[in-house]
Amino acid sequence: MDVSPMGVIGRVSRALRLLERGVKEFFAEHGLEAWEFDMLATLLRNEADTMCMKDLSAAAMVSPGALTNRMDHLVERGLVDRWPAPDNRRMTLVALTDEGRRVANDIL
Repeated sequence: MDVSPMGVIGRVSRALRLLERGVKEFFAEHGLEAWEFDMLATLLRNEADTMCMKDLSAAAMVSPGALTNRMDHLVERGLVDRWPAPDNRRMTLVALTDEGRRVANDIL
């Protein structure tokens, strides 16, 4: 049996661990976790100023429950604002604050 592909898999796995460590350290230097930047970047990429939580959940590929917890954290940090939609109180809208936009742009 040819086991040479195992060497490639091992090197790719090692490269992935190094990349993940570097990304984690980079975001830590800016006072963020990778998931926090992912949320900020998803909002920043949106052409409209706001997104509803449902669309944000789909765009960020995060479950609605996880998204609620993440938004609670980001609201507490002053990086996003969240409020009920004026025409549909069952819908929640989210937008970057000025500070959230500054942090996301600084990292980019």
